[in-house]
Amino acid sequence: MKYILNIGEEISLNELDQKSKKISAEGSAVIMTIAEKIYHDGKEEGREEGKIESMHEMIEFALELKFGLSTKKIVQDIKKIDDYDKLKEIKSAIRNYDSLEELTDSLNF
Repeated sequence: MKYILNIGEEISLNELDQKSKKISAEGSAVIMTIAEKIYHDGKEEGREEGKIESMHEMIEFALELKFGLSTKKIVQDIKKIDDYDKLKEIKSAIRNYDSLEELTDSLNF
């Protein structure tokens, strides 16, 4: 398992299962359990990153639509935020302010 992880090549769960069975029958079950957990954790993390990236794009679009191209600085600051709930708050706040200055003051940027 250590060797497979260290070589850095992508390997499917099926390939890992086949290789681990060659090493040991009982070890194969343990290796597959660990590998499946890592795989599923990675998928979940990827989904969360995708949600955050989508939220960044929606906020940028909303800012440019409402306040124009003068939003570049605030967009850079917002792209540093990786808390999805905070990003949802920012998206909602855009609706509540009539000027970019009011919005940035409320967000403490």
